[in-house]
This record gives sequence, structure tokens and C-alpha cells, in this order.
Amino acid sequence: MQPVKNLTVSIKFFSGRKDLDTFGVSVCGLLAAHIGCSPAALGLWVECLWINPGDGLAFSASQNEPKMSKLQTAGWKPALPQSEIGNPAIQCTVIVLNWNGREHLPACLTALRRQTFRDFKTLLVDNGSADGSVDWARSEFPEVDLLPLRQNLGFAAGNNRAIRSCNTPWTALLNNDTEADPGWLRALMNAAASHPPADFFASQVRLFDRRDLLDSAGDGMPVAGASFKIGHLQPAELHSHSKYVFGASAAAAMYRTSMLLELDGFDEDFFCIYEDADLSFRAQLAGHRCLYVPQAIVYHKSNATLQRSPGKIVFYGQRNSEWLVWKSMPSRLLRKYRPLRIIYFVASFAYFALRGYAATFLRAKGAAWKERKRLLERRERLPRQQKVTDEYVDSLLERHWLRTRVAGKFRMSNFE
Repeated sequence: MQPVKNLTVSIKFFSGRKDLDTFGVSVCGLLAAHIGCSPAALGLWVECLWINPGDGLAFSASQNEPKMSKLQTAGWKPALPQSEIGNPAIQCTVIVLNWNGREHLPACLTALRRQTFRDFKTLLVDNGSADGSVDWARSEFPEVDLLPLRQNLGFAAGNNRAIRSCNTPWTALLNNDTEADPGWLRALMNAAASHPPADFFASQVRLFDRRDLLDSAGDGMPVAGASFKIGHLQPAELHSHSKYVFGASAAAAMYRTSMLLELDGFDEDFFCIYEDADLSFRAQLAGHRCLYVPQAIVYHKSNATLQRSPGKIVFYGQRNSEWLVWKSMPSRLLRKYRPLRIIYFVASFAYFALRGYAATFLRAKGAAWKERKRLLERRERLPRQQKVTDEYVDSLLERHWLRTRVAGKFRMSNFE
């Protein structure tokens, strides 16, 4: 049974009858029988609505959350997301990717219920979870659309499946281990309206357990390659002004859907880690700009899913950092910054070797090298895809890359 859709049909049917001048108890009984639910449940539902006898049924501008809550307790579950009920002009699809993250979902999905901007729908993509996430979400958050996948396709491919199904002007991505501030999506939509040149937007992502500290204020790209989190572990108040940045962390970002489709979404070969940096790089090459929006606040349990396998973080991070540069860095800039990349390689190896990941580091670089032929074939398409000058790309790159990296690692060691 789909009460909302059936009720809409029923109202249209009964509102055309001349003998029904008011929407009283008797009509509730008729409607209840027509759509197959109890009059009590229907009565609660009707209390949340405003009736105009001349025009049929219209929705009140004010949400009646207590009564809606009572209605859901009585057994009513909406067939459509609340944002779609009575408002067909949905502006944004919020995609939440999940893999065995049921423990994180209550905070994430409850925060989306509390968003002050309502013209959106939520799509939960499940990467073959074995912890009951899908059944739990279907029961506890019936307004959320579900896209269950049979296996873990990774961050890139999982999100791509959802992106290709989007029919809204904007697509937002939100990690399952996040809690969005109630004004998060409204801040992003306001930024989109007031900054037409921007096609994607970075949120102010803060640490979940230290909410005064940043996880990221957008992503930067150093001249030596391998993107970094701007402002990582710095006080959030130091990054309180909006600005254009290189890219957005896909843990909490919003994109123009047409841009995502133009770029064919994430590169699924990345599986996870730096797939968002690769997307940002390709977007910048195609002439799309990214705006950091400090009012769009999200709290993030950074790498809560990946922390179960720290070796995978090292492997995918080091393999994908090579792919990121080989795929998208213009040839002139590759030659210009090659000495710095060699220095970065040596420094990175020393860093991971001291932490017991020397073999993993070398295996990752070897895996990247094995794919060099295919990556070079992709590079051949780069001149046709690049719509900005090399000088513009160069202006986006972080020159003080070593200082930025060392400062970031120092803050991490102190934080730990």
C-alpha cells in the first residue's frame, strides 16, 4: 500500500463530488475505505493538512512535525520523501553511501530530517552491507529512497550508480559517518544562487568529536601532487570566509548534476581515496570552479569506515596519488615540477617506512606503474578536454607544499 499516492488520487476523486462540501468525518471514513487504511490514521494525516473546499486539498506551509510523528507511530509510512509531498520541484538529491555503517546512519539520516531547506530528497546507496543497514533504514527512515547494491563497489562506483539516476539540478554527497548542521543544505543552495560561476561547493567539515576543529575547508592541490585538506585540524574560526578553492571533499559537497554527467562522475578505477580530488582536477580543467562555503557545516568521523583497514588507506592513497597526477596534470607542469615530485616521493617513502608500511607503499607505486600505458592513453584526450590554460591551472596549485605537509603531520601527531 502507498498511502500518499493513493490518498492524492482519492482526494481528486472525492473533491469532484458535489455532495461533499466539507471534508468531515464521513469523508474520512470513505477515503479510509478507498485507500485501505484505518480512519484513525487518516484522521491524524488530515490534521496535518489545510483543506480548501473549493480547490480540493493543499498542504499547509507550516510543517506539523508532532502530528506527523504521531501518524508514523500509528503505522503510516510515506511512499514519497517528505520534501516531495506537495512540492514537485525538488532541487537537490543528497546521496549517502553506506557500507556496513549501520552504527553511523542514525546520526546522519536524523540530521537530514532536520534540514531547514526541504526541497531535496535523500538516496541511501548501500554497497552490499551485511549488517542489516538496508532493512534498518527501510524501517526507521521510510522517507529515504534506497539503492541496494549486491557487493561493495567502492566509493567511486557506488556513488556513480546513484548520480546516473539523479534528475535534480543539484547533487550533494554526504558520508554516512557525518552529522550535518540543520542549515547545511540551505547554505549550499544559497551559495549556488549567489555565485553562478561556481559549479561545485565545498562544505566546512569539522571533526565529529572536536567540533571546534576542522577536518577540511575544501581541498588544495600542491605542485608535487597528492591533494590535501585545507585547514586540517586548525580552529574552524580561522576559515570563516567563503573563497574559491581547488576542490571539494566528497565527504560533504554539492555539485551541479549536469557537471557530474559531463565528466562521467568519479573514476571508478580509483575505488576509494583521491577519487574526489581526481573529479575536482578534471572539473577545473573543464572550466568549472569550486566555492568553499563556511556556513555549510558538517561534523565528520574522519575515515570511520576505512580505519578498519589502515593498510588499505596507505595502498589506495599512494597508488591513486600517482594516477591523479599522471591523468590530469598538464604536460608542461609535469615537467616543471618533476624535481619536486621526486623529493615528495622520497619523503613519503621515509614517512611510511617509519610507520611499518614500506612494503605497502612500494606495492602501491608498483600497481600504479603497471597501469601507466592505460593512463597515458587517457592523457592523450587531455588537450581536447582542457578548456583552461596551463597558466590558470598553475595558479591553482599550492607552492608551499612541503610546509603545508609538514605542518599538517605535526598537527596530527599532537592531536593523537
